[in-house]
Amino acid sequence: MSNIVLTVSLGDRPFKKFTIDSQQKYAKRIGADFKCIEDFKVDPKYNNIQLGRGGNTSYLIKLLVIQEALEKYDRVIWLDDTCIVSSNTPNLLDIVPSELFAAHNEGILEWVMADKQTKDLYEKNNIQNIITSQNYFNSGVMVISKAHKPIFNSETIIDLGEAGHFKNAYPEQTYLNYMISKYRVGFFALPSIFNRMAVNLEEFEGERVNYETFTPMQTRLAELLENFNFLNKVNTKVGKLNGAYIYHITSMYKPKQRFNLIKRLYEIKVSD
Repeated sequence: MSNIVLTVSLGDRPFKKFTIDSQQKYAKRIGADFKCIEDFKVDPKYNNIQLGRGGNTSYLIKLLVIQEALEKYDRVIWLDDTCIVSSNTPNLLDIVPSELFAAHNEGILEWVMADKQTKDLYEKNNIQNIITSQNYFNSGVMVISKAHKPIFNSETIIDLGEAGHFKNAYPEQTYLNYMISKYRVGFFALPSIFNRMAVNLEEFEGERVNYETFTPMQTRLAELLENFNFLNKVNTKVGKLNGAYIYHITSMYKPKQRFNLIKRLYEIKVSD
């Protein structure tokens, strides 16, 4: 069986020297190929797709490179280029049954807004009971098999893209959630330790911090934190508040913060 760890990293991404190195080392440990695509030309047939987030084609490219990979490989572990993989991360291909599509269900997190925005998009277009806030996954880390090729079919991407299914701040994630939900594709919910999107202080303004129920404090901490020296080998162990196998450091953090956080996590979780 042929497997690949796959990512795309376009443009100026200074943190990638840490994230891509961690991903490449992970692929080697689990015996998979690795590929980081840094340049991709989109076929003109996709030109009429309505893309949210300023028309950034990187979200469309993500679908297209997975589509290409499934022509050659039996299984794909997709990692956004903002994902840093700890050196003790287990093989996701041993955890996820090959017939299931795997990702982290972020709908269980109270502070995440992507599910609500996606649900609103479809309800405004009279598409009911497809996307729910309780079952909405983040596409930063995914395990995909050849059986899932129809999800990445060009004609479907074009038809739904031109119909506005990509027209919000989470373009490809919106599309993928729609496809998985509508066609009831077998789904494996990865725990947040495989897609950890934020780190936190144990307490903030006298209140206990919990990852799942952070509410508005999450954004406030993301704005306030610049120095991540409070992270160490103990409090980033799996089972601790900031513990994870895979960290997915999104644009919730400002560029300097994101770089500093990824660098700190690399020092603790990868470089030793």
